[in-house]
This record gives sequence, structure tokens and C-alpha cells, in this order.
Amino acid sequence: MNSSAESSRFLKHISYRFCRVLASIKDYLPGLFTPVLNTLHHIRHVELTISTPFPITFKDICTGAVRVAIACLVIYSLPGLAESTTPQDIPVEHKVNNSSDSSIHSNPNYDSVLKRGLEAYRNGDYVSAVEAFKLAVSSAERTQAIAGQFDALLYLSDGYQSLGFRQQQLQTLSQANALKENLQDTARLVGLYDRLGGVYLSTGDTQRAKDLLDAGMQVARSSDQDNHLAVLWNGYGNYHVALDEYSAATTAFRNSMRLAVKEKNWSLASRAAINHTRAMLDSDEGIGKRRIYNAINESRKHTRRLSDSYNKAENYLAIGDLLRTTQIKYACIVGSC
Repeated sequence: MNSSAESSRFLKHISYRFCRVLASIKDYLPGLFTPVLNTLHHIRHVELTISTPFPITFKDICTGAVRVAIACLVIYSLPGLAESTTPQDIPVEHKVNNSSDSSIHSNPNYDSVLKRGLEAYRNGDYVSAVEAFKLAVSSAERTQAIAGQFDALLYLSDGYQSLGFRQQQLQTLSQANALKENLQDTARLVGLYDRLGGVYLSTGDTQRAKDLLDAGMQVARSSDQDNHLAVLWNGYGNYHVALDEYSAATTAFRNSMRLAVKEKNWSLASRAAINHTRAMLDSDEGIGKRRIYNAINESRKHTRRLSDSYNKAENYLAIGDLLRTTQIKYACIVGSC
């Protein structure tokens, strides 16, 4: 059997198994059923378009599929996580920034395509999101709306990151970096430095990443805005994880979570809480099982506040993975693995 036929057969099998899992959890997680289903459609879309230059292998698809299934089963098995929630109507992290650049708001085409891109991003359709953000960049360029172009470039970089297109992400952020001298907006500059730091961290250039995070932190401190500081603290946490400095990482993630909660930025609070828990699990400091479960519960609490979206579903799956990892780790510690 050729690889294409084998791939198709496997996907049909996985899709069937996923439907069984989702059928089991849909009555317990009604608000997440559709986002999780969209996640699986996205996985299938990537596999079916594997002839395009996606840096993803069939093995990656298989691994991701199994992890999703395991996480769903773990979530379903825990009553505390399987409860139905009514999340607050809190704006998601990816939103159009308010701007003093009036040319943005006088360009209906820009507003339309950017809104379409943001909606696609929320639903996990990153291919469509990238295409829409490209159109938004072009629209802003034509009207010389610097702030609008900058925003669209940041969103476009997020889309490339989600697709694994690291080189395109770096090129896009470099374009945004060239525009920063024309902007005096702290939120935009912090977003730029945080994203650039993350890209260089993913390439292994930790010193360049730290320099960018330091530059962002300097800007954030000058504004005295806790939300900006929270973003950078999360970036520092990732930096310390890359260096296996888990004690410093947990402190940074905890700072990020604390400030994000203060600002009611539940998207960042949820992500920082999950990162904090993962850093605790990866450390060798003998952290007790109770502390780990408390940290997982904190992650769950912040995730519940998010509006239903692909991001919320993804965070719940990450929490399921953390629970499974915790069970395995502490079973091994007592010699039962």
C-alpha cells in the first residue's frame, strides 16, 4: 500500500476514534465540542494539503492525534474538569488595537479583512487567517496607515507561528520592526519585542531573545502598565525554560499570571498558569503532588473564563496533558510505573 493510501486509511480510523471520544464528552463540555471538532478538522486539513510547503510530517499528525485523544479522555474522566461552564464575555487576546491613526478606521476593506482573519484565527483556521492578514497588510500599505499595517503584520506573524512557518514569521516581524520608529504605542512595541524574542528563542539564539525581552521590559516599565509587564514576564519564563532554569521560570510565569489576573487578561493568565505548571513538572526540586494539582486547578480556573474558541479548547487539552503527565510522574516516583 502506498503512503498516500495508508495515510488516508489512518486518518479515517483516527477520525472515527475521535468521533467516539467527542461523543463521550459533548454532553459534559457543550461549549467546547465545536472548537475541539474544529481542531480535528484543522488536523485533517493540514494532512490533506501536505503537498504544500507545510513543515509537518505524517508522524507529527499521528502524535498530535494521539495526544488529543488522550487529553480528551483524561478530561472526561475527571468530574471537576467535565463540568459545563458559562464563560464571561471577555475579549480574546487577539483583537484589533484601538488606534489614534484615523486612516485605519476610514478603510472599510482593512476592517473587513482583519476581522475575517481574527475570526479564522480564533477558530483555528490558520491558513485562512494568514491569507486575510496578508490582505490587511496590503490594504494598510495602500492607504499608508502605519499603525494598521503594524497591527496586521503582528497578527500575520501569529498565523505563521501557528502554522510552524518560522522563517516567514521572522520576516514578517522584521517588517514590523522597521515601522516601530513611527509608533509611540507601548502596547504595540511590547507585542513586537515579545514575539521577536519568542522567534529567536525557538531558533536557539537565547542571547538575542533575552536582549529583545530586556528591551521590551524597559518599554513596559516606562508605561507602568501591568498588562504589558505580564506579557514580558511570560516571555522571560519561556527563556528560562530554554536554559533549564526551572526555578527562575516558575517565578517568571507566576509573576505573569498574577499581573494578568489583576488586569483580567484571562487568555494570558490561562497560558501563564499552564506554563507555570509545566515548569514545575519539569523541575527536579521535589515539588509535591498537591502543589502540582493546585497549579493545574489554577490553570483550569483561568481557562474557564475564556470565551469558547480554538484557544480555549487547546488550553483544556494542555491541562489534560498536564494531568496525565502528573499521574505518570508521581506513579513512577512511588515505583509503580
